[in-house]
Amino acid sequence: MDAAADYRERLEAWIAMHKVSLRDVAPTSIEIAGAMAGRGRDGWWVNQCVGLGIDRPVTGDDLQKLLQFYSEEPASPEIVVCDAAHESTAREVARVGLAVHSVEINMSADLHADWPAVVSDVREVDLSDPDALDESITVMEQGFNSDDGHVVSDIEREEWRHARTRRGNQVFAAYVDDEMAGIGCLLIPAQVPGKPWPAMLFGGGVRPGFRRRGLHRDLFLARLHAAKAAGCDFAVTEGDGDGPTVRNARRLGMTHFCTNVHFKPPADDATAGREAAATPARDG
Repeated sequence: MDAAADYRERLEAWIAMHKVSLRDVAPTSIEIAGAMAGRGRDGWWVNQCVGLGIDRPVTGDDLQKLLQFYSEEPASPEIVVCDAAHESTAREVARVGLAVHSVEINMSADLHADWPAVVSDVREVDLSDPDALDESITVMEQGFNSDDGHVVSDIEREEWRHARTRRGNQVFAAYVDDEMAGIGCLLIPAQVPGKPWPAMLFGGGVRPGFRRRGLHRDLFLARLHAAKAAGCDFAVTEGDGDGPTVRNARRLGMTHFCTNVHFKPPADDATAGREAAATPARDG
């Protein structure tokens, strides 16, 4: 198989994984034009559409169906357009009045390669232990928000509990003197015979007081080793532009996989800067 065909197979496997992941977490979901759209509480990340334009052109009718889906409840839509999508996708998304909100870079690792050893104290979190699960959620949110005193709301905590206990999810924690200092999540989907097997690295963050110790890097490595041990072919993570996640991924030898442009209603643009500033050491 040539490089272009191999990339296309991996991209399709990655998009399929995203679609299933969104369907599994979102309270309500619908498949439209080959894409998956999720819907939940306004402000929750599940209010997004993934996979649009990957396997077919996009029409104005497709976008109207999507907007109708999100209008049924007060949820602001986010449409994620991959740079490999059909050229009609971004045009039709812009035509209905959605604007560019953010851009994320997806970085990929070939899991058939060798990876450095983890040198920090990184352990898998027992997700069946409610206290350990809640502590991992608190630490992750503190890493996302650059505030060791950040308080996770009850509704956010319940949403993360739901997301973290889905099938194929693992959580790794980095410790300093037995104190949980950082978190990294790994999702390994069910394998599809004959198709490349992806893994997703997401939800990575280190508390502000424990940064610059190599913990973010070692959380990356722990998840790459776990995905490789499971038999996955490749892993992907995403981050904002040239932020810490993308920089650390490059340092480990991960390479650019694709770029996602996130479209939202223009009224949401004012939040983009605050969201980016609040997530200095997270991965997607």
